[in-house]
Amino acid sequence: MRVRRLRRGYEFPKYVSALDVIQRAETRHADMIDAIARKDADAAEKLAHEHTMLFQKRFLDYMRQNMTESMALL
Repeated sequence: MRVRRLRRGYEFPKYVSALDVIQRAETRHADMIDAIARKDADAAEKLAHEHTMLFQKRFLDYMRQNMTESMALL
């Protein structure tokens, strides 16, 4: 799973377990698929946007933790 690959280098907050992250991701993905199946474009777009923004936050957090002491990030 992609979450496992991200987990290797990214430290989730201590109160969040890797299993919890995986379960939440599975739920989010299922919700997006359900919205698409219902042909609810607004809901699908909202869920996909939220999912993308969470990925962006985690990716930037990972970069800040591990590789960017001398780089400016947004």
